[in-house]
Amino acid sequence: MTKQNHWLTAILLAAPLVLTACNQAESVVASEVDKEAAVAVAAEEQVVIYSAEWCGPCKTLKRSLDKEGVAYTDYDVDHNEKALEEFLALGGHGLPTTVVGEQVILGDNPQGVIAALESLNQ
Repeated sequence: MTKQNHWLTAILLAAPLVLTACNQAESVVASEVDKEAAVAVAAEEQVVIYSAEWCGPCKTLKRSLDKEGVAYTDYDVDHNEKALEEFLALGGHGLPTTVVGEQVILGDNPQGVIAALESLNQ
């Protein structure tokens, strides 16, 4: 991983702390269009995971979903600028971040992903 990626990682991990210190109402309004675009991508692909190569919980989530036969599209936020923008538009609160339809699921939560997918397909 390059130094630039280390800085990106530090920024991503600090983002929730910075957002809490900022006026959240303005942040939400400014990013609402971007969030809608990210959700639209997930709607087409059903399950979208924003992850990073170095992220242990990301690997665990993907292994669990593979084991359950759940199809997903994985975007590495360290190597895909558009994916990083979409991830940040969703709040950028940590990896993995999974989008199923309009539902955003944080962390290694395969049961949450499966439940959201089942409710989406009903």
